[in-house]
Amino acid sequence: MSSRQIPPSTTSTPLISSNDNNTNRETSEKQLNEHDRMRMKEFGQIFNRHSSINRALLEELFRKEPSEYTQTVYRYASRIYHCLKEEQINPILKALANTKDEQVQIKKSTLDVPKIDYASDQQKRRTLKLAFSVLRYQKIVEELLEETQFFSNYPDLKDELSLVSTVLYDYLSRKFQPRDDPADLDDKEDLSNNDQFVSTIENAILQERTRLAAALARNRIKSQALSLEDLLPENLREVQQHSAELPVYAWVNLIKTEYVMKTKLNSTFYLIVT
Repeated sequence: MSSRQIPPSTTSTPLISSNDNNTNRETSEKQLNEHDRMRMKEFGQIFNRHSSINRALLEELFRKEPSEYTQTVYRYASRIYHCLKEEQINPILKALANTKDEQVQIKKSTLDVPKIDYASDQQKRRTLKLAFSVLRYQKIVEELLEETQFFSNYPDLKDELSLVSTVLYDYLSRKFQPRDDPADLDDKEDLSNNDQFVSTIENAILQERTRLAAALARNRIKSQALSLEDLLPENLREVQQHSAELPVYAWVNLIKTEYVMKTKLNSTFYLIVT
């Protein structure tokens, strides 16, 4: 039986040597170092406990938001807010007013702002600042209360909507952190925090802060708002922007007393001591 020799194949699979693998690996590592090394380094610093970047992030994340207001200021501001706020129109009355058959007159009742005996001018400024801030965010605050069904869980607070809205706005602006007494208060202001009803509202807000914060986050995502202020209507944001851009004028006396006295004496004026 004759043996037949198999001819060599005309095609062959190229063999990759270990040297070639090492070369390719070094090339890819070189490219990674050139393009992504700095980004990976910066990203890795976030998880480095000794990194200054990490410390800055943690300080910003857990930064304590100082409170400017006391329980007394909450009370005073809610009174002003209650008198000036815009009453939400009943949707049923609004629908009837738009029909041809029914003409419903919707009247806005206004109340006189009560006279408040402030302990100091500083307390007055704080009260007015808080009251008008709540007025700007009235719709946002009331929608949060309605969306989270806040008064369903706390029906005893339903009759104090203005006070609840005032306290809630302050906690919204401070990321729902517990309130501390301001450090720069006048000695005449009350720091006892013995208002039991206000304390009940604060405790209720802290109990519901997870739901309130989640509802606020949903509204911000829906409106593509980067901050709480971006949730405001455009006309209110423009007013705030214009007020921040207004120049502040002041008169500064650059002439010192010694210079004035010296000038007068050199001009044959005489100082008469009585």
